[in-house]
Amino acid sequence: MKLTAKLALSQIKTQKGHTIMTVLGIALSSAMLTATAGLVLSTQRAFEIVLGRDSYTPARTAALIAVGCVFATMIIAASVIVVSNAFRMSASERTRQFGILKSVGATKKQIAESVIYEGVFLSVIGIPLGVIAGLLVELFGISVANNSLGYMYESNAFAIDIRLPFAVSPLMFLLAVAVSFVTVILSAWRPARKAANIAAIDAVRAKGEVKIKNARTSKLTAKLFGFEGALAAKSVKRSRRGFRATVVSLTISIVLVMVAGAFSAAMNATIRLAFPVSGITAFAQFSSPIEYTYGDDSELENINYSTIDAHTAEKIIAKLREYNGVRVSGVGMNNITYTVTPPEEMMTDKTRQTGILAHGPTRAILMMVDGGAYAGLCEKAGVPVGSNILLNTLRFTSDRGKTSVFTPYNFAKQTLTLTGNGAPDTEITLDGVLSSDEIPAEMLSFGQAALMILVPRTDANVYHWYTNAKDSTGFAEYAKSVMAENIGSDKGLPGYYHVSDIATFKLQQETIAGTVMFFVYGFVGMLALIALTSVISTISTNLRARRREFAVLRSVGMTSDGIRKMLNLESVISSARSLLYGLPIGLLCAYGLYSGMRLAAEIPFRVPWLAVAGCVVGIFSITWVTMRFAASRTRKSNLIETIRREGV
Repeated sequence: MKLTAKLALSQIKTQKGHTIMTVLGIALSSAMLTATAGLVLSTQRAFEIVLGRDSYTPARTAALIAVGCVFATMIIAASVIVVSNAFRMSASERTRQFGILKSVGATKKQIAESVIYEGVFLSVIGIPLGVIAGLLVELFGISVANNSLGYMYESNAFAIDIRLPFAVSPLMFLLAVAVSFVTVILSAWRPARKAANIAAIDAVRAKGEVKIKNARTSKLTAKLFGFEGALAAKSVKRSRRGFRATVVSLTISIVLVMVAGAFSAAMNATIRLAFPVSGITAFAQFSSPIEYTYGDDSELENINYSTIDAHTAEKIIAKLREYNGVRVSGVGMNNITYTVTPPEEMMTDKTRQTGILAHGPTRAILMMVDGGAYAGLCEKAGVPVGSNILLNTLRFTSDRGKTSVFTPYNFAKQTLTLTGNGAPDTEITLDGVLSSDEIPAEMLSFGQAALMILVPRTDANVYHWYTNAKDSTGFAEYAKSVMAENIGSDKGLPGYYHVSDIATFKLQQETIAGTVMFFVYGFVGMLALIALTSVISTISTNLRARRREFAVLRSVGMTSDGIRKMLNLESVISSARSLLYGLPIGLLCAYGLYSGMRLAAEIPFRVPWLAVAGCVVGIFSITWVTMRFAASRTRKSNLIETIRREGV
């Protein structure tokens, strides 16, 4: 074995803690690459089984490979940053050794080889462990995905029983091992080259990592935290590279957690958007076919559609309530017949600013609810039963994509003229008003128009029946029979009906979202672990390199409590800096993710406060525990021997 290889092997055996953390980082990187390649291959084979080999085109394979490459790039980028820092810290610890070797004739090439050999030996240990762990991760991930897919098939959400096979191939192993090995060598190359270029005299004096010049601190720091605080601030400034690596690694972890938290919040918001009425487990719907008739001049002459009256709607409600005595409520609307131009003085400043009514008449939606709900809303509005109530709320989305909910009108009891589309004009008096927080979600789930009025009775072209039945599947089957008995041309009520088992469908969506978040959090968690191995390794190595400093401080009278306080303050400084960088970057990335998802669904942006709190608590805990554990190992050394052994 070459001398440089023996030196690298000696370093690995001597610095066991550093070796373990570096191997862990390499293994995690290899595991993620292996699992990613395996899941891509598994998905490809599942598609081949479902679609058939003849129908499965190369374009689909290319799309899957592209997705895998995106994830692999993220893994490699994080790994290079983290593993490179580990080798930089290792080379820093061996600076004096490199100086002595140079002084006795070692060349730059031999110094660089020593660091590269260290990377090779650690790869031989870490990559096989990572590949095995990656296969286990792939197996576990496929098991979770198949459980979700099986439930979706059994609940009739999927027409085809899809399963992901556990897939491995020699090419997958070769790619994972090759990419992992190249990543490690690239990570070791820069620290190796830098170590080779340090002058022998500087290396013997251990210069390079610690900068003593301009290590000044403010008087405020000394006043607030005392002598220990001033020392902590100086240590951070003198060991900029080590602390910078810690801050970068912690920042990466913060950003990853923030993005994952934002993605989870966005998915939950999307589900809530799809199911705006909480507590509802099933609903039935009547809707009418609509026919528009135009004249020779392309003017609208007539609109033909069917409606359901209040009596028929109440009769269906009574029939649906016979199913185990469940609670059933009804909401209907006529959103076709009328348009209206509200008077100028009725509009609020916000309505004028948005320009919603600047282009002429707007739709007027007349709504009705079942008798019991209507009486309750009249009481809430402070008007007698039989009154017309203005539903004074509006959701508006600007050209820039910003959505706001506001009060569109200044309410006053008045009469409006509704213009009929193919029907006579009518006048309607507004007797009362309900604000957005007083309007039941069932009424707003239809969508909104610029003017919505709750009336005692109307002929509705759309009507919904809602229930909170515990047996949503059984109720849905029963509701279908009730709808079939009452709706249809042969029943005197032309139109369509549809029954939805919301509880089952919502559970299906939550299952899909949960499966997606499992993989997202798993991916983010492993990337964060890779970064945290760098943090732990950096802090531990930094404290080992400062053993002489601690011994000198203790020899001149500084107590163990004082040193502990100094280290605690150092951990606070590095944690605070990480949060200072990580939280804003994480919020920006979270907003970018939200902006992309908002193109598909109208969801509000919410700061992932749970992720923010987790980052704050987690970062301070990790740095504090690591600092205290590493410091406890340095206190066991003999003062005189430490100063003598570590001296120049």
